[in-house]
Amino acid sequence: MSSKYDRRKSTLPSPQYDVSEHELGIDDSYINAPTDPTWLEKFPDWLRNVKTNLDTIGFEQTVLDLPEVKGSAIVVDHQMTGSLEKALTLLKNYKGTLFACDRALYKLIPYRVPEYVANLDSSYLCMSFFDRPDVREVMDKVTAIFATTTFTLTIRHWHGKRVFFTPWIGSVLTDSISAATKTPTMQTGGNVATFLWILAVALKANPIALVGIDNSVYEKRQTEYPGVPHKKAHGPYGTAYIDPVYEHYANWHLAAIRTAKNELAINTINCTEGGVMYSEDVLDMPLLDFIEKYGS
Repeated sequence: MSSKYDRRKSTLPSPQYDVSEHELGIDDSYINAPTDPTWLEKFPDWLRNVKTNLDTIGFEQTVLDLPEVKGSAIVVDHQMTGSLEKALTLLKNYKGTLFACDRALYKLIPYRVPEYVANLDSSYLCMSFFDRPDVREVMDKVTAIFATTTFTLTIRHWHGKRVFFTPWIGSVLTDSISAATKTPTMQTGGNVATFLWILAVALKANPIALVGIDNSVYEKRQTEYPGVPHKKAHGPYGTAYIDPVYEHYANWHLAAIRTAKNELAINTINCTEGGVMYSEDVLDMPLLDFIEKYGS
């Protein structure tokens, strides 16, 4: 039975692309397969939000209307293993393209107004990220990217430019929503930080820096879910604790980073200096060095 500490749910599902033998016959894997809590819990919200958004807001512009990025980009999230504030004064000197997760926007704007902000959540809980006087003051300078499944009032709180896309939420349902809304489909990796990195890749930014994207905590008291079993991850920044969903986010994103590097020659640089986003495909670099080399 699920409980309030069930961390098998993620913001959005993400697929597996390997075609196995059983997919060429009759699939009886449901016999031993677990139920997907994300899909079951959020399916009603997704459909309700899409219908309400289509009927009342519309999707006039999409991510296809965004220009290519010339040069580098930085994706900024709200860090869990440390303080984002130490990076903010450095970002004010960055001349490249800045992508902000919704929850990091209010911290960024006193130092550097980003070109883009994104929100993917079908819940009402994210309205507060935009319903702020300081955020309203810069809405005319920032393009907001929303999923077609985003909570309607969250979108309405944004009075600046909006563009839309349909997130992958299962093959048949995704195709139906994409066709009904006339919006292109994008993968998200299950969360807004990975989605913004994917968008930066799609817009041909290179290299792409990660700031505040750590997917872990250093102390159990930092976690949002103290009742969930956490794994220990031993890496270059010490021992971190990671719950099942953030572990999935990190593993999916690292696999995507490998593909971007090998297939598209797009490099990803971790400037967070914390967390679990490390692999042989990710270059670690202090943010100051990245800005001086790629964004000054």
